[in-house]
Amino acid sequence: MKRVKKVEGVEGVEEVKEVKGLKGERVKRLTGDPSRLTLRHFILELILIVFALVQSTAAQSTAAQTSFVYEAVAQTSSAYETAAQTSSLYETAAQTFSVYENAAQTPDGLRAMLPPIEGWSVIDDVEVYDSENLYDKIDGAAPGFILFNFQELTVLEYNKNGAGDDLPPYISIQVYRHDTPTDAFGVYASERPSETNFVTTGTEGYQEGAMLNFFVDNLYVKIESPHTDDETVKIVRQIAQEFGRKINEAPVFPEQLLYFPPENKIAHSEIYIPSGFLGHEFLTNAFTAKYTVSGKKYQLFIIDAESAEQANAMLTKYIQFTKQDLKLQEGRLTIKDRFNGDLECQWKGRYIWGIINDSNAPVNVEEVLKEAGERF
Repeated sequence: MKRVKKVEGVEGVEEVKEVKGLKGERVKRLTGDPSRLTLRHFILELILIVFALVQSTAAQSTAAQTSFVYEAVAQTSSAYETAAQTSSLYETAAQTFSVYENAAQTPDGLRAMLPPIEGWSVIDDVEVYDSENLYDKIDGAAPGFILFNFQELTVLEYNKNGAGDDLPPYISIQVYRHDTPTDAFGVYASERPSETNFVTTGTEGYQEGAMLNFFVDNLYVKIESPHTDDETVKIVRQIAQEFGRKINEAPVFPEQLLYFPPENKIAHSEIYIPSGFLGHEFLTNAFTAKYTVSGKKYQLFIIDAESAEQANAMLTKYIQFTKQDLKLQEGRLTIKDRFNGDLECQWKGRYIWGIINDSNAPVNVEEVLKEAGERF
């Protein structure tokens, strides 16, 4: 701080030596002969002290503010730099995911993801089919695949090395690409036997001899060979496991399947019905699971209408079909279907769920519906 030197015209006031800042530090006294100070001198002294204090306070405040601003700028700069780095990482991750995702959707990409097998080679020829010519490959089975939004079939093949001119042992891989993982699960579940040898391949799979089927993401994969020796059966399993992991190391079931209560549910009984549930074209996107109690079976179903408005539209058509005098609102409903009997169900938001109990299994309907509803 500047010192106030000689004050002209005021006798006895020679110098204000120092005025220190705030924080309780003292203000040094004026020099000179105190006896010669008058009231005017005293007032001037006070004015000088106040002026010096104001300057000191302003200086410290400005310094503090400046320091704060610089600190804030530094922090902001660091934050922007971190954000930029984070954005770059996310962008890189997204691009990497996109590359892998696209690789699993093209014939060449699928071929590149097949694992090397000692003594076997992947042939160069790759067959590709779409919905227009799928019949040429699987004939009458084609409609069952097209129902689940089939997009493309890629057929790949391993041949055993060293077979000479004879027809070599081979392993065929058929990769059916569907629109969504739910579609892939649906077609897989439609072909899955109720009792078989289930394997942890892809999301779920099963193997019977030299045939192994599984689904992962939006792909349904069928691997098979006419050669049923132990070596070929083992290699089929190896191909399936490694191929499935390259597509997705941690695949999951469709979310809707998690809403089925686990108690009394029959394992691997879940299916997906994209349209025409219970024989009604307006009932779409339905999932069902089988249950057993006291030796009798029943089913739970869940319809994911994707919105409350579409759920309302479905139920409105259903009520019109049954010709019931029923005020439609969310909550418990009994649909009197002349073809399927009384359907005990419930509606909440986008979901409609209910029970089909043709065997009159001893089930507490209200408790079952409540438990299922609590899982949404």
